[in-house]
Amino acid sequence: MEVHLINPSHVSFGTAVITPRWQYVLAAATPKSFGDPILVDETLFQMNPGRIQQGDAVGIGIHTANALRGYEIGKMARKRSAYVIFGGIHATLYPEEALELGGAHAVVKGDGDIVWAKALADCREGAPKPVYAGGQIEASDFVAARWDLVPRNRWEKTLGASPPTIAGIPLTRRWLIPQALRPKLYWSHPIMSAEEIRSRTQAVWDSFYSFGSILLLTT
Repeated sequence: MEVHLINPSHVSFGTAVITPRWQYVLAAATPKSFGDPILVDETLFQMNPGRIQQGDAVGIGIHTANALRGYEIGKMARKRSAYVIFGGIHATLYPEEALELGGAHAVVKGDGDIVWAKALADCREGAPKPVYAGGQIEASDFVAARWDLVPRNRWEKTLGASPPTIAGIPLTRRWLIPQALRPKLYWSHPIMSAEEIRSRTQAVWDSFYSFGSILLLTT
Protein backbone atom coordinates (compact mmCIF):
# COMPACT_ATOMS: atom_id res chain seq x y z
CA MET A 1 0.00 0.00 0.00
CA GLU A 2 1.51 3.30 -1.09
CA VAL A 3 0.41 6.74 0.06
CA HIS A 4 -0.06 9.52 -2.49
CA LEU A 5 -0.45 13.19 -1.50
CA ILE A 6 -1.74 15.30 -4.37
CA ASN A 7 -2.09 19.07 -4.66
CA PRO A 8 -4.51 19.52 -7.60
CA SER A 9 -4.16 22.06 -10.39
CA HIS A 10 -5.51 22.22 -13.92
CA VAL A 11 -2.38 24.07 -15.04
CA SER A 12 1.25 23.08 -14.44
CA PHE A 13 3.99 25.71 -14.73
CA GLY A 14 7.07 23.63 -13.95
CA THR A 15 7.94 25.94 -11.06
CA ALA A 16 5.98 27.66 -8.31
CA VAL A 17 6.18 30.19 -5.48
CA ILE A 18 3.65 29.10 -2.85
CA THR A 19 4.65 25.82 -1.21
CA PRO A 20 1.71 23.45 -0.48
CA ARG A 21 2.94 22.91 3.06
CA TRP A 22 0.11 20.53 3.93
CA GLN A 23 1.73 17.86 1.76
CA TYR A 24 4.94 17.94 3.76
CA VAL A 25 3.12 17.99 7.10
CA LEU A 26 1.04 14.93 6.18
CA ALA A 27 4.18 13.26 4.84
CA ALA A 28 5.66 13.67 8.32
CA ALA A 29 2.40 12.46 9.91
CA THR A 30 2.42 9.31 7.76
CA PRO A 31 3.57 6.34 9.89
CA LYS A 32 6.92 4.87 8.85
CA SER A 33 5.25 1.52 8.18
CA PHE A 34 3.74 3.07 5.04
CA GLY A 35 7.08 4.31 3.72
CA ASP A 36 7.66 7.78 2.26
CA PRO A 37 4.54 9.14 0.55
CA ILE A 38 4.54 9.98 -3.15
CA LEU A 39 4.07 13.76 -3.39
CA VAL A 40 2.58 15.34 -6.49
CA ASP A 41 2.12 19.10 -6.78
CA GLU A 42 0.28 19.68 -10.03
CA THR A 43 1.37 23.32 -10.16
CA LEU A 44 4.78 21.77 -10.98
CA PHE A 45 3.77 18.72 -13.03
CA GLN A 46 0.64 16.72 -13.72
CA MET A 47 0.06 13.48 -11.87
CA ASN A 48 0.58 10.10 -13.52
CA PRO A 49 -2.58 8.02 -12.97
CA GLY A 50 -0.64 4.84 -13.69
CA ARG A 51 1.24 5.20 -10.39
CA ILE A 52 -1.94 4.71 -8.39
CA GLN A 53 -2.57 1.02 -7.74
CA GLN A 54 -5.35 -0.96 -6.12
CA GLY A 55 -5.36 -0.54 -2.35
CA ASP A 56 -3.23 2.63 -2.33
CA ALA A 57 -4.30 5.63 -0.24
CA VAL A 58 -4.67 8.93 -2.10
CA GLY A 59 -4.81 12.15 -0.07
CA ILE A 60 -6.08 15.21 -1.92
CA GLY A 61 -5.99 18.70 -0.40
CA ILE A 62 -8.39 21.25 -1.86
CA HIS A 63 -9.40 24.87 -1.56
CA THR A 64 -12.32 26.25 -3.56
CA ALA A 65 -10.23 27.26 -6.59
CA ASN A 66 -8.87 23.76 -7.22
CA ALA A 67 -11.78 21.69 -5.89
CA LEU A 68 -13.06 20.63 -9.33
CA ARG A 69 -9.65 19.32 -10.37
CA GLY A 70 -9.43 17.56 -7.01
CA TYR A 71 -12.75 15.85 -7.64
CA GLU A 72 -11.52 14.69 -11.05
CA ILE A 73 -8.47 13.10 -9.43
CA GLY A 74 -10.56 11.59 -6.65
CA LYS A 75 -12.95 9.87 -9.06
CA MET A 76 -10.07 8.62 -11.18
CA ALA A 77 -8.27 7.21 -8.13
CA ARG A 78 -11.42 5.49 -6.91
CA LYS A 79 -11.91 3.87 -10.32
CA ARG A 80 -8.41 2.47 -9.87
CA SER A 81 -9.60 0.90 -6.57
CA ALA A 82 -7.56 3.20 -4.34
CA TYR A 83 -8.80 4.71 -1.08
CA VAL A 84 -9.54 8.41 -1.55
CA ILE A 85 -9.20 10.86 1.35
CA PHE A 86 -9.96 14.57 0.97
CA GLY A 87 -8.82 17.41 3.22
CA GLY A 88 -8.22 21.14 3.09
CA ILE A 89 -10.34 24.21 3.76
CA HIS A 90 -12.99 23.45 1.13
CA ALA A 91 -13.41 19.83 2.19
CA THR A 92 -13.58 20.95 5.82
CA LEU A 93 -16.44 23.34 5.07
CA TYR A 94 -18.23 21.00 2.63
CA PRO A 95 -17.32 17.38 3.45
CA GLU A 96 -20.46 16.00 1.84
CA GLU A 97 -19.44 17.55 -1.47
CA ALA A 98 -16.18 15.58 -1.60
CA LEU A 99 -18.04 12.39 -0.69
CA GLU A 100 -20.70 12.91 -3.37
CA LEU A 101 -18.71 14.52 -6.19
CA GLY A 102 -15.09 13.58 -5.58
CA GLY A 103 -15.27 9.83 -5.08
CA ALA A 104 -14.06 10.20 -1.50
CA HIS A 105 -14.07 7.31 0.93
CA ALA A 106 -13.24 9.75 3.72
CA VAL A 107 -12.83 13.44 4.51
CA VAL A 108 -10.47 14.87 7.14
CA LYS A 109 -11.93 18.04 8.63
CA GLY A 110 -9.56 20.52 10.20
CA ASP A 111 -5.97 19.76 11.14
CA GLY A 112 -4.66 16.42 9.90
CA ASP A 113 -1.51 16.14 12.01
CA ILE A 114 -3.04 13.56 14.36
CA VAL A 115 -6.00 11.95 12.58
CA TRP A 116 -4.16 11.30 9.30
CA ALA A 117 -2.45 8.22 10.73
CA LYS A 118 -5.83 6.89 11.92
CA ALA A 119 -7.37 7.42 8.49
CA LEU A 120 -4.51 5.52 6.84
CA ALA A 121 -4.75 2.68 9.35
CA ASP A 122 -8.48 2.34 8.69
CA CYS A 123 -7.87 2.25 4.94
CA ARG A 124 -5.30 -0.49 5.43
CA GLU A 125 -7.98 -2.45 7.31
CA GLY A 126 -10.47 -1.78 4.52
CA ALA A 127 -12.80 0.23 6.76
CA PRO A 128 -12.30 4.01 6.35
CA LYS A 129 -14.80 6.27 8.14
CA PRO A 130 -16.66 8.92 6.10
CA VAL A 131 -15.42 11.80 8.27
CA TYR A 132 -12.42 12.26 10.56
CA ALA A 133 -12.67 15.29 12.86
CA GLY A 134 -9.16 16.70 13.10
CA GLY A 135 -10.37 19.93 14.67
CA GLN A 136 -7.91 22.58 15.77
CA ILE A 137 -4.96 20.98 17.51
CA GLU A 138 -2.69 22.51 20.12
CA ALA A 139 0.73 23.84 19.18
CA SER A 140 2.35 21.02 21.17
CA ASP A 141 0.81 18.52 18.72
CA PHE A 142 2.17 20.15 15.55
CA VAL A 143 4.10 17.85 13.23
CA ALA A 144 7.23 19.34 11.66
CA ALA A 145 6.99 19.20 7.87
CA ARG A 146 9.18 16.82 5.84
CA TRP A 147 11.00 19.52 3.88
CA ASP A 148 13.57 16.94 2.83
CA LEU A 149 11.00 15.70 0.31
CA VAL A 150 10.82 19.03 -1.56
CA PRO A 151 11.84 18.63 -5.25
CA ARG A 152 14.85 20.93 -5.10
CA ASN A 153 15.28 21.26 -8.86
CA ARG A 154 11.82 22.83 -9.04
CA TRP A 155 11.62 24.96 -5.93
CA GLU A 156 15.13 26.43 -5.99
CA LYS A 157 14.00 28.57 -8.92
CA THR A 158 11.84 30.50 -6.46
CA LEU A 159 14.78 31.09 -4.07
CA GLY A 160 12.75 29.50 -1.30
CA ALA A 161 9.29 30.22 0.03
CA SER A 162 8.28 32.25 3.05
CA PRO A 163 6.98 30.01 5.85
CA PRO A 164 3.31 30.46 6.75
CA THR A 165 2.71 31.26 10.42
CA ILE A 166 -1.06 31.23 10.85
CA ALA A 167 -4.01 29.16 9.69
CA GLY A 168 -7.29 30.62 8.50
CA ILE A 169 -7.92 34.27 7.66
CA PRO A 170 -6.90 37.20 9.92
CA LEU A 171 -9.75 39.07 11.57
CA THR A 172 -8.82 42.14 9.56
CA ARG A 173 -9.47 40.16 6.35
CA ARG A 174 -12.67 38.36 7.37
CA TRP A 175 -14.49 40.07 4.52
CA LEU A 176 -12.75 37.56 2.23
CA ILE A 177 -15.00 34.81 3.61
CA PRO A 178 -18.80 34.65 3.09
CA GLN A 179 -20.56 35.75 6.28
CA ALA A 180 -22.40 32.43 6.61
CA LEU A 181 -19.10 30.57 6.82
CA ARG A 182 -17.30 32.85 9.27
CA PRO A 183 -18.42 31.03 12.44
CA LYS A 184 -16.87 27.83 11.07
CA LEU A 185 -13.40 29.33 10.75
CA TYR A 186 -10.73 30.27 13.24
CA TRP A 187 -8.60 33.26 12.64
CA SER A 188 -5.18 33.46 14.23
CA HIS A 189 -4.07 29.90 14.86
CA PRO A 190 -0.30 29.20 14.61
CA ILE A 191 0.48 26.22 12.36
CA MET A 192 4.26 25.96 12.61
CA SER A 193 6.53 25.29 15.56
CA ALA A 194 9.23 27.81 16.41
CA GLU A 195 11.88 25.23 15.52
CA GLU A 196 10.44 24.75 12.04
CA ILE A 197 10.11 28.49 11.48
CA ARG A 198 13.80 28.91 12.34
CA SER A 199 14.81 26.10 9.99
CA ARG A 200 12.72 27.43 7.10
CA THR A 201 13.94 30.99 7.61
CA GLN A 202 17.53 29.72 7.49
CA ALA A 203 16.76 27.75 4.32
CA VAL A 204 15.37 30.86 2.62
CA TRP A 205 18.40 32.89 3.72
CA ASP A 206 20.74 30.20 2.41
CA SER A 207 18.94 30.30 -0.95
CA PHE A 208 19.40 34.05 -1.25
CA TYR A 209 23.01 33.77 -0.11
CA SER A 210 23.73 31.12 -2.76
CA PHE A 211 22.03 33.23 -5.42
CA GLY A 212 24.09 36.26 -4.40
CA SER A 213 27.28 34.19 -4.61
CA ILE A 214 26.38 33.13 -8.16
CA LEU A 215 25.86 36.76 -9.16
CA LEU A 216 29.25 37.73 -7.74
CA LEU A 217 30.97 34.90 -9.60
CA THR A 218 29.37 35.80 -12.92
CA THR A 219 29.92 39.57 -12.85
